[in-house]
Amino acid sequence: MLNVLYSGSFKTMLPKIHSTNFKGLELIRPLYYVEEKYIEKYTQSSGIWPLNCACMVAAEKTGNKRYEIKELIEALKEKNPEVDKNIFKAAQNVNIEAILGWNKGGSQYSYLDFYDEE
Repeated sequence: MLNVLYSGSFKTMLPKIHSTNFKGLELIRPLYYVEEKYIEKYTQSSGIWPLNCACMVAAEKTGNKRYEIKELIEALKEKNPEVDKNIFKAAQNVNIEAILGWNKGGSQYSYLDFYDEE
């Protein structure tokens, strides 16, 4: 949502990616599919306390765009309790034949590039 609202792009953090800096290395996010509330509940019940972010910008909630998006989603959940799950699911259900454009391999494509192909 941050990218959609502030940079005009749609992309997600993937659960597993090849490193662009270190050949042969992969970044794996093992808790990717676990909702934040369950991670918080587990850490509290197990006595594990996460470190605060060392970045002053990220640590400050006021003016932080990530916190603004979290607050926006919480407000939307008042009318649609499943909105957070639907946003996540939307990233897995992209109908490539019904979008205006996309990037792949560093190239930009438009639906018009393939409009007359059938």
